[in-house]
Amino acid sequence: MKQKFFSMIAVAAIVIAFAACRDNDEITVTVPVESIEFEWATTSLEPEETYELTVTILPADATNKNLEWESSDETVVTVENGVVTAVGVGTATVTATAADGDVYAENVFTVVAVPEVQRITETTNWATLGTVSFISDNAWTVGNQTWSDAVNASGINNRTDFDGGSSEGYFADARNSVGADFDFEQTFFSMAAVVRYRNVLCPEGWRVPRQEDFATLITYLGGVDGPQDDQGLLDKLLDPAIWGGRLTATSTGLGVLQYVNQTTRFWSVTEINATTGFHLVIGRAMNPDAGWIHTNSFVNPRQNLGKNQGMVVRCVR
Repeated sequence: MKQKFFSMIAVAAIVIAFAACRDNDEITVTVPVESIEFEWATTSLEPEETYELTVTILPADATNKNLEWESSDETVVTVENGVVTAVGVGTATVTATAADGDVYAENVFTVVAVPEVQRITETTNWATLGTVSFISDNAWTVGNQTWSDAVNASGINNRTDFDGGSSEGYFADARNSVGADFDFEQTFFSMAAVVRYRNVLCPEGWRVPRQEDFATLITYLGGVDGPQDDQGLLDKLLDPAIWGGRLTATSTGLGVLQYVNQTTRFWSVTEINATTGFHLVIGRAMNPDAGWIHTNSFVNPRQNLGKNQGMVVRCVR
């Protein structure tokens, strides 16, 4: 009986000691990562271009938010802490994997060759650009993109017409939209001029957009990568607080302004073939005989026309 009594006391002491130990210790709860998402990642880069992926990790209180980055082909792109660097032409997948498990996100990057400037016939009538600047210091952040205002080149004037009549037809330089009846600030460029001057039209850190950039912009604002009659989308593009677009005009291959104050076209550097390229067009209430699918508004981030057409250039980063 005495032995049993002392055994009970020993057990009680152990229980009390264990409980006291638990009271003094903090219980650590590990919250695992459940999802990783890239926010509006681009899909196209040019050699030596860099792009920083923006990542959302859920839940927000995950214990370990560290990511392990990997490129499927480092001859195409490399990645370090979310910064992707284009190395060579090709396609590669960048993967971010949670350090505490198997949750991951992927983005496919295609590195494209710089457009072939040699396609453009060299002539003696390339105009001098003069001072190249934005028509204002305004910049618009839309998703993970930042857009400049329109580009103006002080050395281009209305004496430098687009030449759409020659057999080559696409060596035209640029033409300022200032004329007897119209006075717009930005310069209208042919795509030939955009390709030729692409490294000086936009300052360091900026670049002339590709078609994919326009597609990203439009889809972020609720549109689609194609033609659409969407007044709400057009209003967003024209809103000074959202994208700050302006309806000015379009210049034909012969330097004639048309659709004044009804439309604006913005060149990309994405070629379709030797004579045509992609651009973004925005406009409203135009001539229904033109064959456009609009009643009140029209937006298309993958419209295509001849490279000798005169369009506005805005830079992106």
